[in-house]
Amino acid sequence: MPPELRHGRPAGPGSTAVRESVALHGRDRLHYRIANPRQQPLGRIEAFLGPIELDPQTYVLVHGARLLSEAPVGLDRRREIVRETHHLQELSRRRRAGLQLRSLLPARERISGAVVALVDGRRWSASHYHWFLDCLPRLLAAADHEQRSGERVRVIVPASLSRWQEESLALLGLAADLRLPFSPVGGGGLAVERLIGYVAHRWHRLGDAPFDAASPWAIGRLSELLGRPVPAGND
Repeated sequence: MPPELRHGRPAGPGSTAVRESVALHGRDRLHYRIANPRQQPLGRIEAFLGPIELDPQTYVLVHGARLLSEAPVGLDRRREIVRETHHLQELSRRRRAGLQLRSLLPARERISGAVVALVDGRRWSASHYHWFLDCLPRLLAAADHEQRSGERVRVIVPASLSRWQEESLALLGLAADLRLPFSPVGGGGLAVERLIGYVAHRWHRLGDAPFDAASPWAIGRLSELLGRPVPAGND
């Protein structure tokens, strides 16, 4: 394993690592089934039915990252793409080169400390489905980092949050002072001292086609947090 990629306790602010891979949860097994009373041909979906073993849940802690473009894609200090910020999306060679060139420019803005982004290169944060299964689980990684390091994590959120998004963040206990409304930054983009990247529920190792498998652990943990009792309001 390269020295810049480590498992276990994240290093402190003075770390010289480029990336650290931190374990959240072990392997899970799923078994997808489908009701097919008329025995219709299933085509390629048939290959996805049956037991599936999900990879262990991990997140990446990137030291000295950049977030670039209107739908922010992360790059590390070596100008390598942080795949967790644009999962299930292949960047063209031209697009990748453009981002790498932009990362050579001076950063327009900087954020100190640890940050996790609920907006990314797929522009999925406005979707109800993706908000709950792609975006909010990243707060599990943020909470793990806080527990391990004692460092509070700030959260980049969409500039305009819907009511249901606001309510979900409140149910998860995300304080208002930790929220950073996202606005596109030109030039060299946004420099982040420590960027947390996490993909909770993607599994795509069956041929060339990506396949969506939900992590039972991540969904169960998020469900527990969203289902906690909250004090009754005055209204």
